[in-house]
Amino acid sequence: MNRTWILAALVPLFICAGLSAGQDATLPGQGQLAKGIAALRAGDLDSAERIFTLALHQGVRSPLVYHNLGVIAPERGQHEQAVARFRETLQLQPEFGPAHLLLGVSWLALGKNAEAARELRIAEKLMPAEPQVHLQLARAYDALEEHFAAIDQYRQLTRLAPGDAEYVYLLARSWAELSRSSLKEIAKLDSNSARLH
Repeated sequence: MNRTWILAALVPLFICAGLSAGQDATLPGQGQLAKGIAALRAGDLDSAERIFTLALHQGVRSPLVYHNLGVIAPERGQHEQAVARFRETLQLQPEFGPAHLLLGVSWLALGKNAEAARELRIAEKLMPAEPQVHLQLARAYDALEEHFAAIDQYRQLTRLAPGDAEYVYLLARSWAELSRSSLKEIAKLDSNSARLH
């Protein structure tokens, strides 16, 4: 599955202008960092990356800088680098939900579904009302063929956004996949079972 559109949808939601109150109040070059955030929001990845990378070279060790570099990396198809940046963010601020979410999405893009599910479960605890958390966690469970867990996440989505037909469709598709999987299991146990006909 192409995850580019997923990242395009998520990134504007989780560009980090500040991680916690007062956390970055004394950052050197705060005006430059604000320009980096503005550039990132405007889609100017080159300028944003240049500003945040310069901040790192100047010794700024801030979750804001690492997180925003992590946001840029998958936009360029650099999911391994995104993983590294989000991990650095989380070393400095372990309870920052958007970093767990985007780290999970990067793990999914790399085909590391168990790692993705782990991060996304943390994001779910930190941001239980964020639909993207449940959508990405459902996708991780789908990839792991954990059908009941995927269904639970799609149900959460339909509760959070009851008017979104796409979420209802995804829930129905997940139920259908569970049914197909169950029939395969029955066939393994008894290929002549009446349940298969």
